Amino acid sequence: MQSVLKETDETSTTIKTMAGNVETGRRSIEQTSKAFGDINRSIEITSQTAKGISVAAADQKKSIDSISISLDKISGIAVDTSNSSTQSAESGKRLLAKTQELSTTATTLAAMSEKLQQTVGRFTIEGSGGTTKPMTGGTRRTQRLGERQMSGRA
Repeated sequence: MQSVLKETDETSTTIKTMAGNVETGRRSIEQTSKAFGDINRSIEITSQTAKGISVAAADQKKSIDSISISLDKISGIAVDTSNSSTQSAESGKRLLAKTQELSTTATTLAAMSEKLQQTVGRFTIEGSGGTTKPMTGGTRRTQRLGERQMSGRA
């Protein structure tokens, strides 16, 4: 009987040890389960953050594409403006040349008009009462020449 008692005592000690080990295992499982829960929450937060970054990157790409299109339009406008400026400059040069040509023509016409006035001034016309008058713009010499021509002494 002592041997049965001894075996029972050993078995009881073994059962107690095993019960302690089971309790330690249960606590380890609870801690591991809690750690896995924390890991799952972290993965979920990281996943949501990655999705947010992905959406923001897509929005940023759309904005960059829109800016690129706008810059292309601005570039086209700049080219058109440059072409128009070149055409305006060329038109300005042609206008300046025509203005200079017109100025030269006006100067030539003024000189011709003065010569014509001098030429016409050489002639006299007979006024009422038999007096002779020089035409406008004549000089004394041209008046005398005109008088000689009228009297037949030319």
